[in-house]
Amino acid sequence: MPIPTLLAKLTAKPGHEADLHAALEAAVRAVDVAEPGMLAYTMHTVVGEPGTFWFYEQYADDAAVAAHRSSPHLATLITAVREHADGGIEVIRLTPVMGISR
Repeated sequence: MPIPTLLAKLTAKPGHEADLHAALEAAVRAVDVAEPGMLAYTMHTVVGEPGTFWFYEQYADDAAVAAHRSSPHLATLITAVREHADGGIEVIRLTPVMGISR
């Protein structure tokens, strides 16, 4: 069974870029401490678009995905997203086709 992999996109409201960035950094720190089933949780910004954030997420299994979705730190992040993001969180679940992992 493939490792659950997701991409998540968030876009800050104009003038809220720093606040959203701070909330996202706090989420990364919380995931690192509290979610042993998280294999990768990497925040990226888009070149030339400092208010657009992408997350690359890999989980050990579907139970780890469920644990993330029900975590208190994700609930905290959702509150910040409502205040600082333009829209919600766009999530795309990926299925691996071919690649190299080293």
